[in-house]
Amino acid sequence: MIVIKANPLVSQMIKNLSVTLTIISFHFLGTHQAYSQRASNGFYIVIETKIGCTNLVPGLSRATTYCLPKGPVITSAEFETVSDIKFDAAKQLKSFNLKLSPEGFKILKILAGRLPDSRMALVIDNTVAGIFESKGMIVNQTVPIRGAIDSHEIDWIYDKIKKTKP
Repeated sequence: MIVIKANPLVSQMIKNLSVTLTIISFHFLGTHQAYSQRASNGFYIVIETKIGCTNLVPGLSRATTYCLPKGPVITSAEFETVSDIKFDAAKQLKSFNLKLSPEGFKILKILAGRLPDSRMALVIDNTVAGIFESKGMIVNQTVPIRGAIDSHEIDWIYDKIKKTKP
């Protein structure tokens, strides 16, 4: 299971056996600070030490930065389709599904198998939109991206991904 840790309430609500991406809370999505070179959209392996890091990328909250390699392991070219946003009033969640191409899915399976304790970051517009743990994940070609029903993060991520994919 892939879970991006947002807040305890959201994390508790997401306990299914699919690949799940939960969004990090943010306070402001204004101007982007220049932490690093521009990071391309996609999934990156998180480098756990920031010492000497040459590619610090801010999270949505802007209070946290992540050390990432220069390029994604799964590029946005591997984002095949994006579903419509769905609402679950009972669980107070909204979500959409990001389907990876067969090649993107193959890469994700390899990473989950070979780097079982790693964390991955979804980067959109030079911002880490979410972090998920590889440990114990069940890999699926469709990645649900979920957040609280009033989450502006989900809308922002959806709009950014939707611009590049049908």
